[in-house]
Amino acid sequence: MSTRARITIEALIAALVSFLLSLIVFGPLLGKLGKPWAAGDMLSTYVNSVNWDWWHYAVTTTYGFPEGMNLAYFPGVDITENLFAQLVNAITGSPYVGINLLLVLSFPLVAALTYLAIRIVGLQGPLAIALAASFSLIPYHFGRGLGHMYLATMYAGVTAVILCLLIGTGQLQHRYAVTSKRGRIWLTIAIAILVIVTALSGIYYAAFGLILGAAALLWRIAKHDSWKTVGLAAIPYAGIITAVGLGLLPSIIALKTAPPTGTLGDRSAIESVLLAGSLAMALLPIPMSTLPFMADYNARISAAIATSPDPKLENIAATNYGTWVTTACLAVMLIGLLVRMRRISRLGKEFYQQDKRKIQETQFGELSFITYLTIVVLLFFIPWGVNFLFSEFLTPQIRGWNRLLPILLLLFVLGAATVLARARITKKQLFVWPVVVIIVALTITDSIRPFRSIYRETVESITAKAADAKAADAQAYADQVNDAIPENCGILQLPYMKYPENGPLNMQGDGLGDYDHFLQPLSNPGKKWSYGAVKNTAESAWLESLPQFPMDQNFIELKEKGFCGIHIDTAGILPQEQESMTNFYNALLGDPVATGHGGAWILYALR
Repeated sequence: MSTRARITIEALIAALVSFLLSLIVFGPLLGKLGKPWAAGDMLSTYVNSVNWDWWHYAVTTTYGFPEGMNLAYFPGVDITENLFAQLVNAITGSPYVGINLLLVLSFPLVAALTYLAIRIVGLQGPLAIALAASFSLIPYHFGRGLGHMYLATMYAGVTAVILCLLIGTGQLQHRYAVTSKRGRIWLTIAIAILVIVTALSGIYYAAFGLILGAAALLWRIAKHDSWKTVGLAAIPYAGIITAVGLGLLPSIIALKTAPPTGTLGDRSAIESVLLAGSLAMALLPIPMSTLPFMADYNARISAAIATSPDPKLENIAATNYGTWVTTACLAVMLIGLLVRMRRISRLGKEFYQQDKRKIQETQFGELSFITYLTIVVLLFFIPWGVNFLFSEFLTPQIRGWNRLLPILLLLFVLGAATVLARARITKKQLFVWPVVVIIVALTITDSIRPFRSIYRETVESITAKAADAKAADAQAYADQVNDAIPENCGILQLPYMKYPENGPLNMQGDGLGDYDHFLQPLSNPGKKWSYGAVKNTAESAWLESLPQFPMDQNFIELKEKGFCGIHIDTAGILPQEQESMTNFYNALLGDPVATGHGGAWILYALR
């Protein structure tokens, strides 16, 4: 079997193993791909995919009526995710399948890419496959999947690391030098794909990729590469910058042609400290182990983290933990470094000569380079690190440095893989297979099973609400709305909520969360809904000028603007005010023409 064939087969096996293991969580949910899987940020993600138009967001009046919603106000390059979701949504006719399927498929994709990264540092076979599959199933991947979906996909983080490895270890330069003309063409295509995926799969992963790239280029300079060689190695990173610029172009145009009247989202350098990574959590396995003897560990670690002054910060959520496998990988990496230092002390210059020959013969990654990258990432990961200087002097828009966690954990895995690739014991099957079984068992018990119930309960909660919005039976709220008002006209959604980041309303009762208003237009695109006009822009100015609850003197203006109904979600109204509010509108507009979700949703027709 050729080397290329083996790499392909083992990468596909890693993907298959990851997919099969992920079915422990996703298996019961595959029949609900056409339903929303979570509220909050996830609903906003569904809306993003619905309004994506190949390279940019389309301006639509289905959301933000009457002036519409223009998502180009928010600079972002989540292009590969939105494009995939757009294509799937077009085929299935559902606004949810594209994003949900992307989440499911991101696990095997990350596993395959991780295997390729592990292969670059020299490890292959069952151990490489197991490590790749295990990494793809870290808590960050599952936990972020029900909120920050674009971050959850992780594959752009892996492509950024692969590109960095190829350039930093000198393998890219070496392969260009020894391959045929046809081989160089295919290598160029592969690098172009890595560049595009890294650049156009989220602004955070693009920024992290550039940081890794700068570190790799500095490493090559320290290795005494010629300036010409370093310049050629920098071309992929110039490509990332160019691609990001093109991806941001629609936003740049929107912000220049119709500048917002106020800030769309306040960002400050101090947030790089508040949202920096939690190193202690990254070093610890997630305290949700299902093993019976780990109950004390779970309780002790959870109680310690719960003492945080602000337990709602994203950098202390469960997604910020490592796993038993990543912790073990760090231990193997540190042991490898210790052994390396002892050999240097014993052999002196002879060690470096032997090490250089081995790298030249195998083109394996250098443990020192992986260690160097780990230190660089840590400097950006921890509070009051280089991240603060980045936010202060470059841009505070990159503020959530805890989102470097997947790259940090991947470096732990790659460090261990580099050590294991050179260890004789890993050539013995009697050692390899028990270790593979342990890796898979720990991944199932401590990385996957804890999220099975979380996903089931979250999905059941939101799909029950969505079923009320649009079910097959004639009593569904959407059908009632369309029966009562057949025209494709505007529906004013109350209580008014700014978009984005209004914050929840009515925390005394059921509460109306950020983006919950999106459930109506997602379920009933045959109407034009008011929620979604970007705050502090010309599109939202008129809506913001209305009273929180319009009075009878506003109804004429509403009808002139094209509104034919008023939808009230009473979950956003204080319990003691709900009855008086509905009585008020009953007196002005008559009885509701549609009700749903146990009476919480009420629609009045504007006659």
